[in-house]
Amino acid sequence: MNQYQPYQDPFSQIFQSIKSLYSTVGAGLFIAVIAELTVSSLLGVAIAVVGMLRPGTVFPTWITLVVGTAGVYLAGVPAAWAVMKRLPRDQRPAEGMGFGRIAALFLACIPIMYGGNILGTFLSRIFSAGKASNPLDSLLDTDIAVTVAIACVAAPIFEELLFRKILIDRLSGYSEKFAVLFSALCFAMFHMNFFQFFYTFGMGLIFAYVYVKTKKVAVTVTMHALLNLWGSLPGILISKYVDLDALNDIDPENISSDQILPLILTGLYGISMILLILAGIAFIVIEVRKLSFRDAPPLPAPMMRKAVFANAGFIAFAVACGVMTVASLFT
Repeated sequence: MNQYQPYQDPFSQIFQSIKSLYSTVGAGLFIAVIAELTVSSLLGVAIAVVGMLRPGTVFPTWITLVVGTAGVYLAGVPAAWAVMKRLPRDQRPAEGMGFGRIAALFLACIPIMYGGNILGTFLSRIFSAGKASNPLDSLLDTDIAVTVAIACVAAPIFEELLFRKILIDRLSGYSEKFAVLFSALCFAMFHMNFFQFFYTFGMGLIFAYVYVKTKKVAVTVTMHALLNLWGSLPGILISKYVDLDALNDIDPENISSDQILPLILTGLYGISMILLILAGIAFIVIEVRKLSFRDAPPLPAPMMRKAVFANAGFIAFAVACGVMTVASLFT
């Protein structure tokens, strides 16, 4: 006599495994946000206490920047690593990617950087009725050495270690495609403001794809650092050393010798930016057609999306980042 065998969903076990993995990663990112905010708040209180004990003390802009970044890089990233370090890693060797294609994907980041910045700035102004301020303004309005140290050294190293190496090494074993998407989305959300959300998401997709193919975090750190350098340093140098109002008032028939060099440098920067944007758009079109992942997701797409995004850890992280993003519009 055949005994009745209850139906078992063939996807149930793998669904629970993927959901548990992504929930743990999400929880690690949530703890990173809490650690970052806690440390930054404590350091902010310490500065305020010093100000009260020593009235008239004026802190340079770089102090505020260091306080803000210390929470992220000295507390947030280590906290996330502490949660995720025991998760199993994808041990498969890298497929590899040639220098030419890496360079093409690097150039593809440039129109994404400028276009995403414009979109993020526009939406931030709309949502906040013009009250929101870009957190990068203070970074670009300080000593050049501080800007380079934070934007071109600390940020690329710590962010690529967390969002590429730590996350993708632990997620790509189930699906490279979802690992890339998750990495880029969390990278964008972690910035906790609309100004940076769109371009960090787009660039994060490219960084994640490059890392999936190369497994070399040094490659994405270099890409990240060079893009931050290009996005910050020329603008800082022009604003500090070129009188743009004076250039606008130049009489083409009566240009003085001291106006020629600033005019040439500003013009070259503008032309190079346009050319790089056009080249980047072309490479986006070319590279999209070349995208490939070596494994299909192990679950049907709706189940995979549910496992990746509908779990306690990621939801907690998303809520925390969402609250801080909304708050950034009014502070």
